Amino acid sequence: MDKQVKEYLRLVEDIHKPIKEKEIDLNAVGASVRDLIESSRENGFALYSMQGENPRAIVYGFSHVGGEMNQEKGLCSILKKNICKNDMLLMEGGDPFEVIYKEWHGEDLIGELGVFLSGKNARTMLNGNSHLAEFNTYVGNLLYKLDEESLGNRESDEFAMFSDLFLSTLKTRDFNFCNNSVTGMIPLIDGSTENYKKLDVDSRVFQLVGALHVFSNNIINYLEKSRTPYAAFIAKEMPRA
Repeated sequence: MDKQVKEYLRLVEDIHKPIKEKEIDLNAVGASVRDLIESSRENGFALYSMQGENPRAIVYGFSHVGGEMNQEKGLCSILKKNICKNDMLLMEGGDPFEVIYKEWHGEDLIGELGVFLSGKNARTMLNGNSHLAEFNTYVGNLLYKLDEESLGNRESDEFAMFSDLFLSTLKTRDFNFCNNSVTGMIPLIDGSTENYKKLDVDSRVFQLVGALHVFSNNIINYLEKSRTPYAAFIAKEMPRA
């Protein structure tokens, strides 16, 4: 079986298996990191990977079956517990856009947290790419249909081609979440960002993305390569479509 097909199948099948949580001695970390991990566990998220004693990039991988954030309530609780003054919230779900809280009227996570985030002087930005997201979904649907027709299609050149296209598009999106010069986590944290307002030296970035973006390990690899201290969490329960 083609290497890219194996990786695609790992992503879409293994993500529904119980997540193996990273083992960590909570007595060996600071109070803020301990609170982050404990509150995440209490609200349905497992620590998937971590680097450094004081993570500044905090990544949450959620499921969005039906087009909605399935763990929205848990994420709201986690963010209210852990976002501090001048931290930043980044979210996939649209092209780069800074949220103006008083003008946001959606009944969603931002609508729920707007007053809280404003009080913390915590900015929120969407940092996705709608064209690439739509294309990823389109290719994913093609692969799903091929799989539904016959499991034998997994050995076909067509399935291999679409798997490669799905993974390469996903990786481009993950690179954007991490390295975009204006809305990427790494430039915001290391101070090289072209964003009109730089992040404070000790402030953190909370990035919310679909779980596949964490499970693919692309984001983790980019953060580790840049030596950015981070903690990455994945929802413990992944409902199927």
